Amino acid sequence: MIGKFVDLRNTSGTGGTGLDGADGKSAYEIAVDYGFSGTEQEWIESLGGSAVVGYTEIDWIDGKPYTVRKYSAQGGALLSTVTIVWVDNKPATVTTTTGSTTSTTTLYWANGMPINVTKD
Repeated sequence: MIGKFVDLRNTSGTGGTGLDGADGKSAYEIAVDYGFSGTEQEWIESLGGSAVVGYTEIDWIDGKPYTVRKYSAQGGALLSTVTIVWVDNKPATVTTTTGSTTSTTTLYWANGMPINVTKD
């Protein structure tokens, strides 16, 4: 199942359109669920990005975030894209693209916790 969730928490408050539904977890909250122990800012920095106030779109596949796009504002410039590849219900790689720079982080898992996180 492919779906789209538009997170309007960081917008100017103009709202959006679409069906009402339960709020989903943020990518940071999911990372914490899978063992990340730092702050949200530390998690963002671990992905090679920076905190952005603007507009966020999240594409979901099978109930998991797949692509997160940050914009300067709704309808504004694309600032960054994060793509998460899931294997066995765990994030396996996280690829971040900002401008012309792309970096990939590979996550390895043991006993339900990420280990040996490496950035390509």
